[in-house]
Amino acid sequence: MASIDPLTPIAPAPPGVTPDFYSITDLQVRLSVTFGVTYGIATILMCLRLYTGVFVVKKLYFDAFFLVAAWILAGLFFFFLAKAFPAGFGRHIWDVNYGQLTAYSDYLTPLAIIYMWPLTCVKLSVLIVYYQIDPQMVFRYCGLCVAIFNVVPTLVYTALFIDTCNPLKGNITCVNTIIFTHTGTNIFADLLIMAMPIHMTWKLNMSIGKRLTVGALLALSSMCVIFPIVRTTYVRSYTNDPDVTWNQGVLVIFAILEINIGLVCNSLMMLKPFFSSPHAEVCEPAV
Repeated sequence: MASIDPLTPIAPAPPGVTPDFYSITDLQVRLSVTFGVTYGIATILMCLRLYTGVFVVKKLYFDAFFLVAAWILAGLFFFFLAKAFPAGFGRHIWDVNYGQLTAYSDYLTPLAIIYMWPLTCVKLSVLIVYYQIDPQMVFRYCGLCVAIFNVVPTLVYTALFIDTCNPLKGNITCVNTIIFTHTGTNIFADLLIMAMPIHMTWKLNMSIGKRLTVGALLALSSMCVIFPIVRTTYVRSYTNDPDVTWNQGVLVIFAILEINIGLVCNSLMMLKPFFSSPHAEVCEPAV
């Protein structure tokens, strides 16, 4: 059996289109700009949050560790994404040749795994903030359950991507199942986290208007739930589309927004002391 020429396109190009294996596509540019802008904003706000904790509030809790970890992992996610560009990520399938396919496949596993962990770290950071506001026993167990529901599935999906559902093994059905399941558990965890401030803010010693404001700020951290919901509709529409390398690039735009907007919202919810008077009183939960 004759070997395949490495420069052969994976799929035939449409009529009148000449395969281009090396040019930067407009989708790759959009991915880079989307990441650069949102990550830059997230970086500035995270630095302000850390400054607020160290110099304004003079307390830096463990939630900051998970926020910084999420920020580092988000940068690592784009690093592997950029490394995958020359291998065809964000190009049409006819602009990817068999010589690039191996390198392309090598990047799919780290991208899939790294994508899940910044989201998990952001949620853990939010839960720790919630615990600081309401450490009572009933809420503590509630927060612990949400944390477990957040971490355990991520560990399971990571193990599956490393072994059973590794994209290199070609089990696309398994990969798609993880994608849909992770999206479902991720959305459910976000909705739980958005609902939890209702319990906390009801006990604060302040007016109803201020309670609503505080509750909205706390729930803001999970507003990025909109991105996995939108991404799910695209995943379903792309299920039978053979232009995989292009479609995955489109889906990653929503993944970038989900991660980086999560970082932005997480930082914003803790910046009130930065913009308040140095002598502003800190509201404590009612006993």
